[in-house]
Amino acid sequence: MKKYKNLKNLDEAMKSCGMRINEKGEIIIIGERDGKEYKIGQAKKRIVNEKELKKFVKKADNQEKERTKKTN
Repeated sequence: MKKYKNLKNLDEAMKSCGMRINEKGEIIIIGERDGKEYKIGQAKKRIVNEKELKKFVKKADNQEKERTKKTN
Protein backbone atom coordinates (compact mmCIF):
# COMPACT_ATOMS: atom_id res chain seq x y z
CA MET A 1 0.00 0.00 0.00
CA LYS A 2 1.15 3.51 -0.78
CA LYS A 3 2.16 5.53 2.29
CA TYR A 4 0.72 9.02 2.76
CA LYS A 5 2.60 11.93 4.26
CA ASN A 6 -0.51 13.21 6.03
CA LEU A 7 -1.64 9.86 7.47
CA LYS A 8 -0.55 10.91 10.98
CA ASN A 9 -2.47 14.17 10.66
CA LEU A 10 -5.56 12.33 9.50
CA ASP A 11 -5.17 9.87 12.36
CA GLU A 12 -5.09 12.72 14.90
CA ALA A 13 -8.16 14.35 13.33
CA MET A 14 -10.10 11.09 13.38
CA LYS A 15 -9.16 10.45 17.01
CA SER A 16 -11.66 13.12 18.06
CA CYS A 17 -14.38 11.18 16.21
CA GLY A 18 -13.57 7.91 17.96
CA MET A 19 -11.59 6.40 15.10
CA ARG A 20 -7.94 5.90 14.21
CA ILE A 21 -6.07 4.95 11.05
CA ASN A 22 -3.16 2.56 11.38
CA GLU A 23 -0.06 2.46 9.19
CA LYS A 24 -1.76 0.02 6.80
CA GLY A 25 -4.57 2.52 6.11
CA GLU A 26 -7.16 0.53 8.04
CA ILE A 27 -9.81 2.41 9.97
CA ILE A 28 -9.97 1.33 13.61
CA ILE A 29 -12.96 2.17 15.80
CA ILE A 30 -11.87 3.02 19.32
CA GLY A 31 -13.39 3.62 22.72
CA GLU A 32 -11.82 5.46 25.60
CA ARG A 33 -12.10 4.66 29.28
CA ASP A 34 -10.04 6.06 32.14
CA GLY A 35 -7.80 7.86 29.64
CA LYS A 36 -6.87 4.66 27.75
CA GLU A 37 -7.89 3.70 24.22
CA TYR A 38 -9.44 0.34 23.47
CA LYS A 39 -10.06 -1.19 20.05
CA ILE A 40 -13.79 -1.77 19.66
CA GLY A 41 -13.85 -2.84 16.04
CA GLN A 42 -12.44 -2.34 12.60
CA ALA A 43 -14.12 -0.88 9.55
CA LYS A 44 -14.40 -3.24 6.61
CA LYS A 45 -13.29 -0.61 4.12
CA ARG A 46 -9.61 0.10 3.71
CA ILE A 47 -8.22 3.33 2.30
CA VAL A 48 -6.21 2.17 -0.68
CA ASN A 49 -5.51 5.20 -2.81
CA GLU A 50 -5.12 8.95 -2.60
CA LYS A 51 -8.45 9.69 -4.31
CA GLU A 52 -10.36 7.69 -1.71
CA LEU A 53 -8.33 9.27 1.08
CA LYS A 54 -9.19 12.80 -0.07
CA LYS A 55 -12.86 11.86 -0.42
CA PHE A 56 -12.87 10.41 3.09
CA VAL A 57 -11.17 13.51 4.56
CA LYS A 58 -13.65 15.82 2.84
CA LYS A 59 -16.58 13.82 4.20
CA ALA A 60 -15.10 13.88 7.72
CA ASP A 61 -14.58 17.66 7.48
CA ASN A 62 -18.19 18.19 6.39
CA GLN A 63 -19.45 16.04 9.26
CA GLU A 64 -17.35 18.04 11.72
CA LYS A 65 -18.75 21.32 10.34
CA GLU A 66 -22.32 20.01 10.74
CA ARG A 67 -21.57 18.89 14.29
CA THR A 68 -20.15 22.34 15.10
CA LYS A 69 -23.23 24.09 13.68
CA LYS A 70 -25.55 21.96 15.82
CA THR A 71 -23.68 22.75 19.04
CA ASN A 72 -23.68 26.52 18.38
